[in-house]
Amino acid sequence: MKLKLLPQKVWAKAVIGLICIGLAGNELKATVSLETRWFQSPDMELDFLSTDNTQRGAAINPVNDTVVVVSRRSGNGVFVLSGEDGSLLRTLDAGSISGGTFGVNMVGVAEDGVIYVGNLSTSAEFPNFKLYRFSTDEEGLQPELVYEGDPGATEDGATSGQRWGDTLDVRGSGNNTEIVLASRNGTRAAIFQTSDSGVSFTAKEIAISGINNGDIGLGVGFGVGQTLWGTAAGRPIFHIQYDLATGAGSVVRVLDSVGVPAGLSNLAISPRRGNILLPQISTAMWSMCMIFQTQTAHQYSNPPQPCQPRMAIRMERELWISMETH
Repeated sequence: MKLKLLPQKVWAKAVIGLICIGLAGNELKATVSLETRWFQSPDMELDFLSTDNTQRGAAINPVNDTVVVVSRRSGNGVFVLSGEDGSLLRTLDAGSISGGTFGVNMVGVAEDGVIYVGNLSTSAEFPNFKLYRFSTDEEGLQPELVYEGDPGATEDGATSGQRWGDTLDVRGSGNNTEIVLASRNGTRAAIFQTSDSGVSFTAKEIAISGINNGDIGLGVGFGVGQTLWGTAAGRPIFHIQYDLATGAGSVVRVLDSVGVPAGLSNLAISPRRGNILLPQISTAMWSMCMIFQTQTAHQYSNPPQPCQPRMAIRMERELWISMETH
């Protein structure tokens, strides 16, 4: 859609696995090795995993290294797995989550361990994205609705007509928590900010020039400062700079000359090393990953490793979750 003190990342489907990334050599000529720590599949013990599209979101909790997965197989569900062996630790109470095309679709965890779960809103006439918050991944907590509405609505109430919720990335903590979504069908992104440590959020739409509709609709992640990285199936990788004050964004770099296969549709950003992990979607259960250094667009590796996610979420350690999804 994971060890402490290592930098990390995420992905998400029916097969979910924890992958540890090792880098050797200097930063620009590093070799990459991926090691699968564990995996779970529908024929194993986790009954919320299936071979359909009911699970698309996964994230690593940087506080305690648990893995949080959202699934709709038997209603809206939020599940906490062990980062050590992938076993189910507990199930969070998602009974009050409702609304949207899918009630739960993506999940992210802030640096303070707060979990944010988003729905999928596909209505062009009445976009209604919902964002829920769990203060920790412990049992017994009720989800808090911290945002509801159209992230791209104008001040006079006109709707954006955008599809929201296919992507979600979280960074920061407390009052510095930020969340980003990318429109699946447009050239927009939305940045969510809070002034009360995540109890409520306001959204600022970013109109991005230099991209086509859907160019960053399947993979988005925060870069350094007011920048984003984004992509989708068959599209280049875009590095986008944005201005929250004006709501304008523009492309500052396009990574389209590094041999990116058309099957790569998601990405995750390693904030410490500045790497991009790109998993390739294919008909095979396991596909390949490509890793790039964001400052130089250097291709580190193209190893045949288990990585077939639909989404990727920025994490703080060099640890990634691969989760096959539709």
